[in-house]
Amino acid sequence: MLDEQSSSAIRRRSLRNGNLKSNNLPQPSCLPLNKRKKSMMDTNDQPMKTEADIQELKRQWMEDPNWDIEDTEGFEEYKEELHKFRIQKEKEWERERKCFLIDKSVEYGIPGNLELTQRLLTMEDRISLLTEQLMRITVLEMKVADQENEICHLRAIHGIFE
Repeated sequence: MLDEQSSSAIRRRSLRNGNLKSNNLPQPSCLPLNKRKKSMMDTNDQPMKTEADIQELKRQWMEDPNWDIEDTEGFEEYKEELHKFRIQKEKEWERERKCFLIDKSVEYGIPGNLELTQRLLTMEDRISLLTEQLMRITVLEMKVADQENEICHLRAIHGIFE
């Protein structure tokens, strides 16, 4: 079973992709305001957030940045700070990704060709996934073969032949 954080991430992705109707889902507190039911948007009775609350929100967002953090319900008064944080983090992550691609392009012998490097990395990931799936299938086939051998052995012991 999925934990609450995983199901929230799936829910957000599905809502963004238009796969689910928002009125059929529980409304997690981290869902952007524009994705919530109108009845859930009244935040007048919520207490002020502490610095720890803001840092926790940032930590959660960095683990799963699939929503605009500045639109988080209950944090409206921190919208500008959260927007700046999101932009800064996205730029930081893009710089890190670009540095990683540059290093990989050198490793692949195609220095500076970041597009080809990205394609090669994508293909490596796909090959790894296919290899894992093939290994699972092989293990299952071996189990089936073992069971078939066991059945043949039991039939021979008990004199049951087809």
